Amino acid sequence: MRLLCLTAVCLSLLTACALPFFDVGRSETVLPVSRAWVDGRIVEYIVTDVSDLAMARMTGTNYVPSLAFALDSAPGSR
Repeated sequence: MRLLCLTAVCLSLLTACALPFFDVGRSETVLPVSRAWVDGRIVEYIVTDVSDLAMARMTGTNYVPSLAFALDSAPGSR
């Protein structure tokens, strides 16, 4: 009886690993797209992380304070 139960559990676990829980072709990710003007053109961008806590709360993004140290200087100054 014990061997039968163990076999049943193993088979069910192996079968569960083989079954797809979602259809890869039908899954989707929704990200909020923001718009801004850059060089006279409208661009769309996605923000996922912010180094300012108030801005992160306001936009619903991840708060990552270490991003404040990501750039040593202003863009184009090197």
